[in-house]
Amino acid sequence: MKFGIAMIVFALTAHLSTTTPIPEDTSQNSSVIPNIPVPSEMSEAEPKKCPSQYFQCPLTKKCIPIYWMCDGEPDCGQMQNGTIDNGDEDPKRCQDLNVCTKNQFRCLNVTGCVPLEVVCNDAPDCVDGSDEGDFCSSNACDGNSCAYGCKPGPDGLMCYCPQGKEPNGTSCQETSPCSIEGVCDQVCIEKGTKYDCKCTTGYVKKGNQCFAVNDPKSEPPSLLLVTSSEIRHTYLNGSLVSADSQIETQETLTLDFNHTNRTVCWTHHNGTDVFLRCSSVDNLRNGWNLRPLPLYSMNTVNQIAHDWISGNWYFLDDARELIILCNGTLDVCIAVLDFDVRTPRGIALDPTKGFMFFTEWGASAARLERAFLDGTERKDLVVDKIVYPYGLALDYANLHVYWVDTYLDFIERVDYDGHNRKSIKRGPFVQNLYGVSLLNNDIFVTSWKDSSLLRVNRLKSDDYAIISSNLSRPFAIHVYHRQRQPFMSHPCNINNGGCQHICVPLWNKLQPIAQCLCKYGYKPVKSGKCFRIKLSQFLIYTQMRPASVKGISMDPEMGRYQVIEPIVDVVKPVAIAFDAREEFIYFADKQRFTIERQKIDGSNREALHYDGVDAIVGMDIDYINRNLYWTEDVSSTVHVASLSDISKQRRLFTGRNISRPHSIVVHPEEGVLYWSEWSTTLGSRDTLEPTYDGRIEMAWMDGSNQKTVISSNLHWPNGLVIDKTSQKLFWCDVYLEKIERANLDGSNRELILSVGDWLSHPYSLAVHDGCVFWSEQGLFGRIQRLNLDTKNITTLRVENPILFDLKLYDVTAQKAKISCSGNNSQCSDLCLLTPHGGVCSCANGLEFNDKFQCVNRTKGPICSAEQFKCKRSGVCIDKQFVCNGERDCNDGSDEIGTFGNPCKSADEECKPDEFKCKDGDCIFLKWFCDGDEDCEDGSDEEHSLCSNTKCSSQEFTCETTKRCIPRQWVCDGQSDCPDDGSDERNCSKPVCSPTEFACANGRCIPFTFLCDGQDDCDDKSDEKNCPSICDHVVNFLCRSDRKCIPGSFRCDGLSNCADGSDEFNCTNSDRFMKACEPNEFRCDDGQCIPKLLQCNIDHDCLDGSDEKNCSNISCKEDEFSCADGKRCVPKRWRCDGIADCDDDSDEAECIFKPPPCLHPSRLCDNRTVCVNPPEICDGKPDCDDGSDEGLGCEEDLCSKSHECSHECHNAPEGILCSCPQGFNLGSDGRTCESAHPCQIWGMCSQLCTPFKNRHKCDCLPGYALDADGFTCKNLDEYPPLLIFSSRYELLSVDLTTHSVRALVSSLKNTVALDFFYSKDVTYVFWTDVIDDKIYRGSIMGTTITNIEVVVQTGLSTAEGLAIDWIGENLYWVESNLDQIEVAKLNGSYRRTLIAGDMESPRAIALDPRYGILFWSDWDTGRPRIESCSMSGEGRRVVVRFDTSREGAWPNGIALDYSSTRLYWVDARSDTLHTTNYDGTDIREVLRSHRALSHPFAVSVFENRVYWTDWRSNAVVSANKWNGSDVRIVEKTITQPFDLTIVHPSRQPRDGANPCGSDNGNCSHLCLISFNKTYVCQCPHVMKLKEDGRTCTANEQILLFSRANEIRGVDLDQPYFHIIPPISMPAVLTAAALDFSAKQKRIYWSDVQQNEIKWTDLNGSSIETILDTGIENAYGFAIDWLAGNIFISSYGKSCNRIVVTNLEGNYMNEIIPDGLSEVRSLAVDPYSGRLFWSEYSETEPKNETEVHKITVARMDGQDIRILTSQEDNKLLGGPTSLCFDPESDRLYWVNVQSHTIQYYEMSTGKIKTVKIPLVKQPSTMVIYRDRIYVGESELNAIVVVDADGSNAQILRNKTDSVLHLKVYDPEIQKGSNLCSRNNGGCEHICLTVSAVDRVCKCAIGFQVDSEDDTKCKGVDEFLLYSINWEIRGARLSDRNDSTTEALPPISKVIMATWIDFDASTKLIVFHSSF
Repeated sequence: MKFGIAMIVFALTAHLSTTTPIPEDTSQNSSVIPNIPVPSEMSEAEPKKCPSQYFQCPLTKKCIPIYWMCDGEPDCGQMQNGTIDNGDEDPKRCQDLNVCTKNQFRCLNVTGCVPLEVVCNDAPDCVDGSDEGDFCSSNACDGNSCAYGCKPGPDGLMCYCPQGKEPNGTSCQETSPCSIEGVCDQVCIEKGTKYDCKCTTGYVKKGNQCFAVNDPKSEPPSLLLVTSSEIRHTYLNGSLVSADSQIETQETLTLDFNHTNRTVCWTHHNGTDVFLRCSSVDNLRNGWNLRPLPLYSMNTVNQIAHDWISGNWYFLDDARELIILCNGTLDVCIAVLDFDVRTPRGIALDPTKGFMFFTEWGASAARLERAFLDGTERKDLVVDKIVYPYGLALDYANLHVYWVDTYLDFIERVDYDGHNRKSIKRGPFVQNLYGVSLLNNDIFVTSWKDSSLLRVNRLKSDDYAIISSNLSRPFAIHVYHRQRQPFMSHPCNINNGGCQHICVPLWNKLQPIAQCLCKYGYKPVKSGKCFRIKLSQFLIYTQMRPASVKGISMDPEMGRYQVIEPIVDVVKPVAIAFDAREEFIYFADKQRFTIERQKIDGSNREALHYDGVDAIVGMDIDYINRNLYWTEDVSSTVHVASLSDISKQRRLFTGRNISRPHSIVVHPEEGVLYWSEWSTTLGSRDTLEPTYDGRIEMAWMDGSNQKTVISSNLHWPNGLVIDKTSQKLFWCDVYLEKIERANLDGSNRELILSVGDWLSHPYSLAVHDGCVFWSEQGLFGRIQRLNLDTKNITTLRVENPILFDLKLYDVTAQKAKISCSGNNSQCSDLCLLTPHGGVCSCANGLEFNDKFQCVNRTKGPICSAEQFKCKRSGVCIDKQFVCNGERDCNDGSDEIGTFGNPCKSADEECKPDEFKCKDGDCIFLKWFCDGDEDCEDGSDEEHSLCSNTKCSSQEFTCETTKRCIPRQWVCDGQSDCPDDGSDERNCSKPVCSPTEFACANGRCIPFTFLCDGQDDCDDKSDEKNCPSICDHVVNFLCRSDRKCIPGSFRCDGLSNCADGSDEFNCTNSDRFMKACEPNEFRCDDGQCIPKLLQCNIDHDCLDGSDEKNCSNISCKEDEFSCADGKRCVPKRWRCDGIADCDDDSDEAECIFKPPPCLHPSRLCDNRTVCVNPPEICDGKPDCDDGSDEGLGCEEDLCSKSHECSHECHNAPEGILCSCPQGFNLGSDGRTCESAHPCQIWGMCSQLCTPFKNRHKCDCLPGYALDADGFTCKNLDEYPPLLIFSSRYELLSVDLTTHSVRALVSSLKNTVALDFFYSKDVTYVFWTDVIDDKIYRGSIMGTTITNIEVVVQTGLSTAEGLAIDWIGENLYWVESNLDQIEVAKLNGSYRRTLIAGDMESPRAIALDPRYGILFWSDWDTGRPRIESCSMSGEGRRVVVRFDTSREGAWPNGIALDYSSTRLYWVDARSDTLHTTNYDGTDIREVLRSHRALSHPFAVSVFENRVYWTDWRSNAVVSANKWNGSDVRIVEKTITQPFDLTIVHPSRQPRDGANPCGSDNGNCSHLCLISFNKTYVCQCPHVMKLKEDGRTCTANEQILLFSRANEIRGVDLDQPYFHIIPPISMPAVLTAAALDFSAKQKRIYWSDVQQNEIKWTDLNGSSIETILDTGIENAYGFAIDWLAGNIFISSYGKSCNRIVVTNLEGNYMNEIIPDGLSEVRSLAVDPYSGRLFWSEYSETEPKNETEVHKITVARMDGQDIRILTSQEDNKLLGGPTSLCFDPESDRLYWVNVQSHTIQYYEMSTGKIKTVKIPLVKQPSTMVIYRDRIYVGESELNAIVVVDADGSNAQILRNKTDSVLHLKVYDPEIQKGSNLCSRNNGGCEHICLTVSAVDRVCKCAIGFQVDSEDDTKCKGVDEFLLYSINWEIRGARLSDRNDSTTEALPPISKVIMATWIDFDASTKLIVFHSSF
């Protein structure tokens, strides 16, 4: 897969001031701001020249990156006629790129060079043999004049010269020696024809090489490596430097070191915070925390770098997109780079030259940059052929920058100035690189492929090696060496260079310079001191990226200084205000819905909390009465609150008199306020006579006397500010791009600046001293100043767009001393100003009592302006119910009015939003002239009124009807002008990209779809003129239809040929087979179905394999067997008028078919006749059986009973009620209910508005009603994109143009997918069930880029996926683990959400607006759809299925958010259904359609429902109400899986995010719940504290192993997995489990692989510590105090017990022989005892093989039998030994006698634990007086008290449990004599009693006779290799050559050669591993 980048770069220098006068004649200077050139589109019809750095393909004219040339992969694609363009791989062209020296021959057909002297020597040296071509037979060299040698060549003779010379024509000249790469490591000095190599300071020369000198010199170089779980300090060969050179970490990505004080520091995560932690490199366990950074949080810091000259620290923040600089003590920090920094990824420093280097990639094009260490003088070094650059490293001696590209898989370098770029290594060996460092000529890199550490020689790319592999995911790496931080004298390392705050080391012409920088709010002077900036007036403003509030001077000379400490840790600060008296800045975060404040010196940050805050967009302060005013856009309100008590707040305006308030300004001296109202419809500047409805309002500051000041030619007025000197009101218009002013009453309006001037969407204004200042939301993000006298414009500062509010902080402007006067000065709540003084007001919900005090309201609820208050009850009802002819108030006060037309007479006026019909009736104004007559007299559609209607510039006018439709609907492929279709005329066909084929009908499809046998164009133009030959080398030819499919589809487990011939004669080894559950049957195509469906005469497998080889099949007694023998159906379906058998045999030979008969009509005469109610009891028998007459007919109950609300009919059984037309009989069978059209299913697309007995369709916000009066179409310009998975790729279909594109290919088996939409980026998430990973990538154009893994481990079969787009969480279904999990969108904080009572969960969907989650379950006995809250609460069944008829395989589910309905498809009954969210109103949409024959997934968009179908291999759509209009959207070659519609409407964001404010104050996961609430939850291995918000460790885990897996579940919630499951290939048969809490590791013995392994709790790393010297290691136990593992081994070679340390480094035989088959081990670490059980499956051969349990000291001494079959008759097959230190008992399971027993160590008694519930125990563990048992008969885990009482099933459906263990650090506390410093032993320390220990040596070593704690190796032995072992045999004892002399060496595969180095005591071998 290739990655293409098209990039336009436009740079503005940040923080500079420029002054430009306004042109006098603006009409002649309409482009003061220069336009940015954009390359024109290239088309195939008129090919244009490709941009630089691109290659133009000769045939397709496609532009591809130049570095794709000659890479061995053709990228030019195909012509429309099918011709393949291989121009980028043309041999001749690739020769030109292959640079060879003058003495070399360039191979012709492949890249490569060989010496000229070997050409034509009869031995091919080029790979393609082109050096021995036909030209060798020519006589070109006959009589040649070459000075040294001649060879014939393709183009004639070729002269060559001896070494040291090169040809120049026919002569030879000296070669410049220093021009040859690598001739010297560092400095090369030419001396004539010779040269001399020199080394820079700090290096020594050896030959031509330079070697770095360390300090101290004797210390070898080492590596500092950080992985996902630990930090390691190793030597260059990967071995640990010491035992203290490894510590565990969490989520650490980066580190750096200080060689001077020998420390290493890293970003440390403690679960809630991130801070800098340091340790000594000599002992990583000796660590300390540094102080938190001032101002900035480290939570999003992804890289750090240390400047060793000055001691400064650099922090790279990729989320906030800035680089932070802090001094060495971390008490001063500033953002050294925060402008035009797009997702920085890597950083490296060279303070010896004053440079920093950093990489960027993300939303913008990738690049490598250089800047001075103070952030100035930025320079792009690399901008092309770079995609995902991560790590950086510098070669200080050669001035080279090295980087790794994890996408392109290469290591490259460039000079410090960006020249001489060179590729060091690329290809498979260097895949997925992250970190890089170097020393001498070696480059060290970390790779996520195999989690390895690699070494590559920088001069010889073929010199490379793997240092370590199978690490936990590796990240940053540093070579720890003095020359990686070469010391150099600089002023900054002497007294901080004289700088008070920060000293930055810079250089000028090799002279060191101390650049002094100051903290925010200060500026430096020449002495290096920093002085506080004190200004009485300055500008404060808010910006989005990085989100902050800043302050700058109005003086351009000081524009680069921040005059206040910025306010950070915000998300979207939109509005600000200031209180000069208290020096507070108030700011509102629109995304967090908060108001906060902070002092200008950065102190006293405070959040002001109260209920009801919404998205605030404008703020101002009444500095006289100390009140805060603000506007809320979404809720359409203006509020005021007291600054002294923010909870005392009052809503001043809301409802009809206000719509979209934005900017607000108060004038306390006058007692008035002004605010702007934004237009609710989109205007345009392009029409001749534009009309806009924006306006500026004013009112008194108490909310009274509102009036409009300005109402014309405004659209989005904003930035209101009052210039009190001129008494003028200034404002800007964001949309119309202009600045205006007027008198305070709106008169004398004046345009100051308009579009065309230096103006780009101004957002906010400030006015001071004859100047206007404004911020911009446009492209530039500028703060500008206009001098009103000189008309000069000055740019004060340039920031990243976009900027929001701007205010002039002016101390002198808030000096007024007036306050509320008289009695009003003592207002209890609020004192609000008016032009006549202050008035008191109460806060919301309060009112004045008779003493003028604010008290709680007592007269009923508070009704809003949109509500009506009933007179008596005080109940609030919506005003739309007033005067509607129905009593909604109990007292009828809502309907008081005139007779006939309640509440309103004909001469009364309608509401402002209503139209008055001529008959006096009122209808909604939006219904006027909409094409439908809504007035009964039709007056709303009179031609005289409607003919003059004009459409706005954002609308299109239909030619015939003159109807206005949104312009977004024009040329969208659907006719919205129904009478003339004028909106779809003159539409240009979509322009296909160079990688696509243009169909004849204009559709675009990928070239890969061309000639594939599928009609992808829908007009078959892609299948015309196709070659009929199927290349059998790479393709497969289907038998029946002769279709040619890719050869990779052969034997892949899925039928891709129509006849399935691609799956004929396949073996299981040919295909990947998904593991089916024990209760499932595996179809031949790999599909899993419930086992009970096998041989049921119904094809449940797609390939019918479930009905093969079935014999004696018969239907059940209550079933009917179809004639074709293919199906059994219930007998009650026989002759029911519906064909249920495929051959219709269930309806054959039926005497009758019952006629349709609906209640209250009834069937009679054996269901052959239908009689209607009037025919019943009419005295005339209509039924031959007389059932319609007689009995109670004569009683005439209808004349006596009044039970029927409408029509009553006498019936033989009593009465029968019916209803007139337009009514429906209610559920009580008595009452008729009005059937208003709006209650009819599918009457309107979205909303139905009842209007008397009629209706009108309406739409939700963001939609518009189509001409059909029914359909609601989305107004969003984002094109709807259908994305579906097709196993190996994700494809997209543009639902507007129907173009098909492959978004990402080369996948393995992708199943589920979903998306996350935001304005900045759209992510697609998908699962791969072969990789068992969840990926995500961003949609960029027609492809998916930035692909990354978000869930890496612990997945089994993730078949369902759903995104919470509001709370930003990821949910998925684990079908194999039977659970639902959740994590953050980046995969962090993963936890199990729902588990238990779940058998086969499949699909998942959610609606975060309501906090509800749905999933489907194929449970064999109870197939269903369930729901719960998104936090896991309130679980309930929504839909249950009748497995006999309605189906049993609820496959895909989807939600229709506009109608709050759930849709699902059933793959068994082949049906499509829908229901309300609560499970009511279930409706069948479609059944048994040929395109609905095995549906898998479903989605909904607008009026249609979409699904994928396996039998038809298609994506299909239909009408979502009735299933009509079925269309094939796209045919596929392989089976399509999941699908989704990517569109903003599919992720509606109406409503606040409950978790939006500071993650809901949750430390980890914040999950949305019902009713817009939220619940804090914790990730795996954590639990909530009592505060319900903070997570703490929860490490009590029940571990159990089964075939091919190890699982860990919560002891309290045993169906919840709290560690990622460990499965194949790491686990085959984990016969025994144990753990070490100190290492946080789980260990196990795999008896099938004969290996001992461990993994950490998060499953990120799996290590094999022993894979040799053991067989059948069923016995396995850990002494957690000493750190030893005891392992039993029995087989043909030996039966023994051995011990090794936790790393598997040292092994010793404890009991070398004399054992039978050891089946279990247990240890008592406190007393030094070892227990084991022995028995043989066969008859015992001697007494040693009898069943017994034995105890010994841990060193194998003092062996004694505890019990045997001789004294314990129940002892049979003893296993699962478990020692309980608390009770001093040894427990075990007797698998042959099915009992559990224990041995009391104190008394020697044996007792049996009787557990009635347990019939067949297989394994057990004792934990805190409770026994956990694996029960084979129940297929469950049972828990019971230690005495056998209180037994209960802990976890059912858990069969074949091999071993149990409870992980709890609390039970591994304490110590023994070996706990500390290994008991002083060099190798192994064994505790043998409470007061003694024994030292043991590893195999091949012996105890030193002089010191029994030391070990001595064998002087000589025979070293040899066999298969996967390396062994050593002693030579000293000739009679016993089998005595082992070498400890086991693991991870060896076919060591074909071995050797040793005696000086270093190293064994060297070559392994195939």
